Amino acid sequence: MSEFTMQLPYAPGHQVTGPNEAHVRRVVEDLSRQMTLRTQWPQDGEKAMTALGLLFPSMAGIFGDGPVPGIDPWRASALVAWLNSGAPTSGSRQAALFLLSVWNRDDWRVHGVKVRRGSQRIGRFDIADGFAAWDEQHRRAALAWLVNPFWP
Repeated sequence: MSEFTMQLPYAPGHQVTGPNEAHVRRVVEDLSRQMTLRTQWPQDGEKAMTALGLLFPSMAGIFGDGPVPGIDPWRASALVAWLNSGAPTSGSRQAALFLLSVWNRDDWRVHGVKVRRGSQRIGRFDIADGFAAWDEQHRRAALAWLVNPFWP
């Protein structure tokens, strides 16, 4: 049985060898895709959170005067204070809770997020509530993380 060898395009001098061409090409494509995905988010956790936060129009300040407090630079405590200020809409509140859940999967009530009357889930992001409250741009922002997640 003969083997097939292919150079890795992003790693000169390195190659993949396998039992057939289709298998080797699939491995090289998978490795290339993984390399590309690693470049989507900054390596620094706080900078990655800022990059993710700025994908959400309501967090980036596209509708107002700049990013929501705590987004750029990333500061979870400032985002919690903004959540408690009364300024968020239902969609922007869900975006903030999504970001906080990426940062730390705690129930954010223990970190100061105020609970709205009648809701027991408000301290955590709920995907059904978020997707129901968001427009297409907000959904795409969340999907960018769901397709290529990071944990700071």
